[in-house]
Amino acid sequence: MDNLEKLVRAERKKLLGIAVATGTVDKDAFDRLDRLCKLAAEAKPERRWLIPFVVFALLTIFIGLLVKEQHETEIDLDLAVSELHFRLPQQEQLTGDQFLRSLNAAALDGIVVDGTYWPAPKPDTCSLSVELVSAALKADAITLAALVPPKGWDVGVSRSGSEVDFAFTSPSPSTEKEFAVRAALRGKAALSTDCTPNRKNRTIRWNGPGSLTMRIGAATTLRCRSASPIRFADQIGFENLRLYAIEHYQTDTGPVDRRLSSVLRGTFYLDALNAKAVPLRPFEDLSLGSSTGYIRGVSVPVDSKPLNEELDLQAHATVRELNLGSGANERSQMPRWLELLAAQTGITLLWAAGIYAFGIIYAVLRWYHFTH
Repeated sequence: MDNLEKLVRAERKKLLGIAVATGTVDKDAFDRLDRLCKLAAEAKPERRWLIPFVVFALLTIFIGLLVKEQHETEIDLDLAVSELHFRLPQQEQLTGDQFLRSLNAAALDGIVVDGTYWPAPKPDTCSLSVELVSAALKADAITLAALVPPKGWDVGVSRSGSEVDFAFTSPSPSTEKEFAVRAALRGKAALSTDCTPNRKNRTIRWNGPGSLTMRIGAATTLRCRSASPIRFADQIGFENLRLYAIEHYQTDTGPVDRRLSSVLRGTFYLDALNAKAVPLRPFEDLSLGSSTGYIRGVSVPVDSKPLNEELDLQAHATVRELNLGSGANERSQMPRWLELLAAQTGITLLWAAGIYAFGIIYAVLRWYHFTH
């Protein structure tokens, strides 16, 4: 086929040269050239499959980019929640010193009151309640030392009005580490506890300085009521951030656990898509699979409403799953590769440059074909 095309080009060049030199045109010779051109065209292999193949390949790539999700992505959270749960990847400080009006604790391993150890009656745990008396001075307070749980513990934080609950759960009873929380008393207060051998409640009336140490058990809850908002530490590292509560209730068939979203309102931002904002409706399920990151800040809004449950949460997380909704309505929010490409800076300029370059190459190839 290549030799035939070369012959056609050579014959065309020869006839054009004769026509220019003599000023006459040999019609029979041009007829033979025309038949030779048709023969060369018919000898070319069929390439009708090429265009459908290219279209199919491009469509396959497009669908793949549209369906394939990013393996992991980074998000920023700016939410109001009623509670949150997370695991500590290392020993972290959760709060600074707190100045409380009352303190309640459940599931303790024991307490130390003014140097005297009162252990919980084994194998049970015990509880504690400390409250300033109504006639206490404004300067009086229960000073709770900074909360610093060990590595690997699960932490839960929730709020009801002026009270904030901290739930501490050990990784497993067999690997439980020593964890104690200390408090100091200034002023008049009443202490009640069942940390006694016979589980009989004991009450102490404090009138002046005092000290208290709580030995945290495998699943201890502290309830703190403060006269001012509790101050949380900044940049708290976490694993497996969970924004839901578990509600336990009894039915005719037995106990049932139900998962309830703790999201009251807010927005999360997809960093890979130029901080694309995704607003959340009240109590909309937001699941973060295999999440790691850090809590930029948790704060208790100043609000006069006694039943307010809001905690303001700002966090940055790297997640392997990101889902909204539950059940049949659950939908993934992980960025698709096509979205990632579209979000890249200068992608429009790249497409325009590619089309322009293709046009130049096509024009050059057409010119080469007709001149050789």
